[in-house]
Amino acid sequence: MSTGRRLRAALVVALLAVPAASGGAERPQPAGEPRPGPGQATPDALRGACYLTFAERRECVADTTEPECRQSCDTLLCDSYAWLDRLPCWNWGYGG
Repeated sequence: MSTGRRLRAALVVALLAVPAASGGAERPQPAGEPRPGPGQATPDALRGACYLTFAERRECVADTTEPECRQSCDTLLCDSYAWLDRLPCWNWGYGG
């Protein structure tokens, strides 16, 4: 094998080893690990309004992350939830 081919082969091996050495992409959180609770989210996580729907009633919890909103819905047994990033709760009515 010539010096040029050896150099190219070494370069390819080195480039393929870089993602494996750094751990690659972040892995998703396994189902067995607990979700972060309120106040335990990462500092760069988006916070927003969490609307929980119970039958015909809708309630809003302010300043939550999407995982916190989902966990609140699971804990309180709501029918559905909607999380709106970077928005406050709209609970002062529509006027009229």
